[in-house]
Amino acid sequence: MKKFKIIPVLLILTLFAALLPAKADAADTPKISSRDAVLIDADSGEVLFEQKSHDTAYPASTTKIMTALLTVEAIERGDIKADDVVTAYDDCQCNLDKDSSNANPVIEPGEKMTVTDLLYCTMLASANEACNILAEYISGSINSL
Repeated sequence: MKKFKIIPVLLILTLFAALLPAKADAADTPKISSRDAVLIDADSGEVLFEQKSHDTAYPASTTKIMTALLTVEAIERGDIKADDVVTAYDDCQCNLDKDSSNANPVIEPGEKMTVTDLLYCTMLASANEACNILAEYISGSINSL
C-alpha cells in the first residue's frame, strides 16, 4: 500500500519541477580566431563579450578601406584621375612590418603604377605599401589622412 501513496507524491513533484522556469546558464566562451574582440548590443550599449578589449589594436584593413574610399572620392572630385601614373616614393614602406601584407612582390620605390592599379593592390592584395603611396599622392603625406 505504501508504494501507491509514494507514486502520486512523486508525480506531483515531477510536474511541479517541470513547471519551474529553466535555469539559464551562461553560454560557453565563444572560440574566435581574432586576438581582440568586442561584441556590443547596439540597442542598449551593453558589452556582451570582450576579449582583450583594452589592448591597443590597429585598425589594419579598415584603414585600407578608408584610404581606398578617400582615393575614389578624390577621383570623383576631379583632384586626381584613375589613370594618373604615380611613382612610389622613397619611403613608401615606412612603418610596415616585414610580415605585413603587400602587393607580392612588394612595390619598390621608383616603381610607376596607375591609381587604378594601386587601388587594386589595396583592395585585392591588401597591400600596405599601396595604401601609403595613395595616401601620399592624394594628400601629400601618409600622416594627414
